[in-house]
Amino acid sequence: MITPVFWLDQSNDRVFITLKVPLIRAQEVEFTIDPQLFHCYAKPYYLRLSLPGSVKQDGTETAKLDLERGLLSFSIAKAIPGQQFPNLDLVGELLRNPSACVQPSINSLVSEVDQSPEVILEAIDPNDDHNRFNFHDEETDFFVEQQEPSYGYGFNCMYTDFFKDFPRGSTLELFDLESPEKTSFDARRALQQQQESTSFNEDAYMYLFSSFIMHA
Repeated sequence: MITPVFWLDQSNDRVFITLKVPLIRAQEVEFTIDPQLFHCYAKPYYLRLSLPGSVKQDGTETAKLDLERGLLSFSIAKAIPGQQFPNLDLVGELLRNPSACVQPSINSLVSEVDQSPEVILEAIDPNDDHNRFNFHDEETDFFVEQQEPSYGYGFNCMYTDFFKDFPRGSTLELFDLESPEKTSFDARRALQQQQESTSFNEDAYMYLFSSFIMHA
């Protein structure tokens, strides 16, 4: 199974979990909600998150699949409205194994294939076990090891771990991005724009322009 790229956000009373799942089909998605655990299975993706705060299943939870962008979005109520969950950007902490194995309640979601690019996933009968992913099967490694999503670089983003053995010193000063594998493409773009804005030197550009005019 594949651990998808994901990110979390929050409001005063809800937690928002978004998964990047470009390979998913609008067929069947299953997720579970426990006080501090969230599981999602959408073949070929599997994600287990250890949340830094408690959530609850109160019937208001929603899941939406955006087919055009390949995004699967969940909205879940906080157990304590107003509580702020810390460190939602620390992927390693969210992927860590929980200290104890608990028995979560299962929500099975199924979507209908239609012409709309966004599909709202509706809950089906919880007693219907047909073709469902069995989270409690003894043959299923419920706490399968997960890895942080790794972002490639170079031609077609096909390279990873190339710089991991480089010494942390003068060598890495040659690069603008210290940890490319852990920096998403959106974050790279934001850092690039920030660097271009802060390092822009108007006098240098005027000098180059005037030199070009003089030698033209």
